[in-house]
Amino acid sequence: MAQIGYVCLGTSDFDRACNFYDALAPELGGKKLFPTPQGVMYRLGSGAMIMVTRPYNGEASHAGNGTMLAINVDEQSDVPRIYEKALSLGATCGRHLRR
Repeated sequence: MAQIGYVCLGTSDFDRACNFYDALAPELGGKKLFPTPQGVMYRLGSGAMIMVTRPYNGEASHAGNGTMLAINVDEQSDVPRIYEKALSLGATCGRHLRR
């Protein structure tokens, strides 16, 4: 069955984004893997990889309208802990976590 291999997340603040995923990936059972010419790859547990990247066209990155990244976790009880960790690292959320 086909699965997503990786997702590219463009950023204009590359160092801040890498610091965010350096700290968040271990919470998801993952780790930093390797640099690429444009960015850095992270593994999230046994699932898809995330590539934090500078925009390929050299322009400033901007959020897509309706863009969302969903990350599966092992247990529902992990969600609040990882959500709070992401917020403490500077993530933002347009809606509150449903409990």
